[in-house]
This record gives sequence, structure tokens and C-alpha cells, in this order.
Amino acid sequence: MRRQCSLIIPHMSVLASCEAGGNIYCIVPDTGCTQFTQETAALPLMTLNCPAATAFDVSICVCNIPSAFNCPI
Repeated sequence: MRRQCSLIIPHMSVLASCEAGGNIYCIVPDTGCTQFTQETAALPLMTLNCPAATAFDVSICVCNIPSAFNCPI
């Protein structure tokens, strides 16, 4: 059974997560959206970093240039 972001990271906003390709992605709080978690059906929860000068955009579920969106947390 997949966990919700709020169960992974307490007080996580639903707006700070997305699902793509069967994976769940959640922004790590207090990182300016530069870090996010990824959970898959086959692998354990992982924390990942966006490449330099990008941040995780939950509206498209990928790292993006920060000026293209507002970090929700």
C-alpha cells in the first residue's frame, strides 16, 4: 500500500505532492522545493535533489526553473 506524503513527512500539504508513472513525489519542507522524495512500488522511499538552478514543480512532476512556478511550501 502506498503512503501519502503526510504520512512520510508530517504536516505535508497535499498541494506539495504529485503522482506520475505510478510513482509518488513529495517536496521536502524547508528546501525551497530543491529536494523531493520519490516512492515507487518496487523501491524504498528516496530523497532526491533537483539539478542546480532548478526546483521540483508538482504541477508537472519534474524539476523546473523556479521562475516558472511557485513553490507551495
